[in-house]
Amino acid sequence: MASDDDPRITQAIGEAEFQRAIRLLEHHYNLVCLDTGTGVLESATRGILNAADQIVVVSAPSLDGARAASSTLDWLEENGHANLVRGAVAVLNAVRPSEGFVDLNRIEGHFANRCRACLRIPWDPHLEAGAEANLAQLRGETQSAFLDVTAAIASGFTEPTEGRT
Repeated sequence: MASDDDPRITQAIGEAEFQRAIRLLEHHYNLVCLDTGTGVLESATRGILNAADQIVVVSAPSLDGARAASSTLDWLEENGHANLVRGAVAVLNAVRPSEGFVDLNRIEGHFANRCRACLRIPWDPHLEAGAEANLAQLRGETQSAFLDVTAAIASGFTEPTEGRT
């Protein structure tokens, strides 16, 4: 389930509605992935965080992107979700062909120290348009990077979840 780009629509669904939807989906599916967008303070998102087994935090590999993602992790830690931060997968998603102005190793190290895993997705011309993606049109390097992210997320399925029954 993806979050809508229009914040008015996101706010129209509250925590109780999301919890009912999640319960219904969990009845039929073993895996439920939710995209909360940037609305971490929304009522519905807080309900989702309380039910989440793990999170994926995506950042542009830039100082501003890393600060924003790190602030999200800070907020999660300060609001009772430190276990989600420790078990998180951080993804540095290149949005430009060259990120040479930033020390990516330092940004990656920062997230690797806070999260269970930190991976990079290289820039890919097929993704630059921002429309629907065709996996077959991605460069091999990008396909491999997405497979690595998927494997990192899946490795969290075997780890016990704190505070969940």
